[in-house]
Amino acid sequence: MKGYSKMKIKNVPYFKTSLKIDNNIKKSAETGWLTTGPMVKQFESEISDYTGAKYVVAVNSCTAGLHLALAAQDIKRGDYVVVPNLTFVATSEVVEYFGANVVLCDIDPKTLCIDVNQVESIAKKLKNKLKFVMPVHFGGYAADMKSLLKLSKRYGFIIIEDCAHALETVSNVGKVGNSDHCSVFSFYANKNLTTGGEGGAVTTNNKNLAEKIRKLSLHGMSKSAWSRFSDKGKWYYEVDSLGYKYNLTDIAAGFGLQQIKNIDRLNEKRQNIAEKYNKVFDKIPGVSRFHFDKKYKNARHLYIVHIDKNFWSISRDKFIDKLNELGVGTSVHYIPLHKMPYYKNKYKLKDSDFPKSCSYFDGCISLPMYPSLTNGDIFYIEKVFLRIYNEFKND
Repeated sequence: MKGYSKMKIKNVPYFKTSLKIDNNIKKSAETGWLTTGPMVKQFESEISDYTGAKYVVAVNSCTAGLHLALAAQDIKRGDYVVVPNLTFVATSEVVEYFGANVVLCDIDPKTLCIDVNQVESIAKKLKNKLKFVMPVHFGGYAADMKSLLKLSKRYGFIIIEDCAHALETVSNVGKVGNSDHCSVFSFYANKNLTTGGEGGAVTTNNKNLAEKIRKLSLHGMSKSAWSRFSDKGKWYYEVDSLGYKYNLTDIAAGFGLQQIKNIDRLNEKRQNIAEKYNKVFDKIPGVSRFHFDKKYKNARHLYIVHIDKNFWSISRDKFIDKLNELGVGTSVHYIPLHKMPYYKNKYKLKDSDFPKSCSYFDGCISLPMYPSLTNGDIFYIEKVFLRIYNEFKND
C-alpha cells in the first residue's frame, strides 16, 4: 500500500481478555469440586443479584441455555419460532433441533434489534401457530421489550430473550434478565463477562420453569452431582425426563465470580471507550456510527461502524483488509442468517426479503472494544481510518 511504509504499524487486536488465575480457581482445584458444585451456586446467586431475576441456572453455553429454554417449554415439531435475521446462528439452530420452523424477521436499522412491527405482522399471519419469539439484544442494546411483551399477551407467544451481548443492559421495561418469561446469557471467551472461555446462564422469575431447566441441564436427574456427593448427600437419584449434559463447572464459575465483582467498573470503561470512538467517527467522512437512545443502558459489547459504499473506491471487505494490514483487528456481526445456505435453501429465502439486514451487512465493521483498550489504541485506529480515507475516498 503506497505511503504505508512511513507509518509505524501498531497491533491493536480485536479482543483481549482480562482473566487471571485467582483464589477461586485454586480453591476449586484444592477441594476437588471441579464440576458443578458450591462455586456454581455462588455464581448463580451473584447473577441473580445483578439481574434481579429470582432464579438462575448456570449452563455451559448460551446455546445450551437457549436449547433448554425451548425444551422446558414443550416446543414441538411444526411449531413456529420468530428469530431476528441478524444474529449468530445459535439462536436459530436450537429451533431446528426440535423440527420446529424458524421464521426470520428483519431488523430495526436504528437499534439493529428485531423489528417489532414485522413480528406483529408474522403473529397475525400465523395466529396460534406462533409458539415463541426470540429477540436478540444486539451488541448490548436492548430490543423493544415493552412492545414485544404487549404482543406476547395479545397473540399468546412465549418470549425467550437472547442476551448473549447484554449482561449489563437495561431495556425499556427494566433490567435485562429480570423476566417472567426467560432470558439467556453468554459467558463465552470474548463476552463482557466470561467463565473462562465457555459458559452461560438462564434467568427467569418462573420457579417451575427454572426447576425444569435445571433438571434438563443434567440428564433429567432428580439430584445434582453436588447433592449426591457432598457430605450430606445421598447416592440415590431418578431420571424422569430426557435431559442433556449442559451443566457449568466450578472452575468456570470461579472465573465468572472473579469477573462479576468488577462488572460495573469494567462496563464504565467500555462506556468511556464508546464515547471516545463516537467523537472519532463523528468527524470521519464516509463512516457512520449508530446513535442509541441513552435513556436505556447499552452494555457496549460491540462497537460497530458503517461504511458508506458510495463514498469509497474500495468495498467493505477490502476496507477490512486494509485495517487488518495496518494492525487493527476487526470482525463482522453478523452475516444475516438468510444468506447461510442451510436457511436460504430450506426456507427459499432471498435478499429482497430482508432489505434492512442486507443494507446493514453491506457496510458494517466491528472494531476492538474491551476495557484494556487505551487512548493510544483509539488514536492509532483514528489515524488508520484517516490514512485509508486519504487513499481510497471517491474523488
